[in-house]
Amino acid sequence: MNSKERVQNDSELVEEVLHKLKCDKVSVATKICLGKCSEEVSARARFIKVVTASEDQKETVLKRAKNLKSMKEGDWHKLFIHQDLIPKQWEARKLLVQELKGRMANGNKGLIILNGKMIKRILRSDEN
Repeated sequence: MNSKERVQNDSELVEEVLHKLKCDKVSVATKICLGKCSEEVSARARFIKVVTASEDQKETVLKRAKNLKSMKEGDWHKLFIHQDLIPKQWEARKLLVQELKGRMANGNKGLIILNGKMIKRILRSDEN
């Protein structure tokens, strides 16, 4: 696959993800593919940095991104969307994720990371 085909493929993927999230009105300013592209089938997928036209659009996408986890068809539940962070923020998040995994392995359920803190998730009445 040449570079033009990869760019086209990545653009189509971003459009499809936004459609799945019901974010069809979100305007993408730029898409940047991060990492080296590998021709191997077993290679990890590359990250795609997507810059939206406004902060409000970014917030809309980030709020709806959690819905990908509940999608049963395809591999959408394997996809994740995060806000771009500086290295110091990534390191802090990495430590929180490790602590969260450790607590969940020890039987603590319903914990989530929100705004840089680990909190107990509040269940809605329809989730009981």
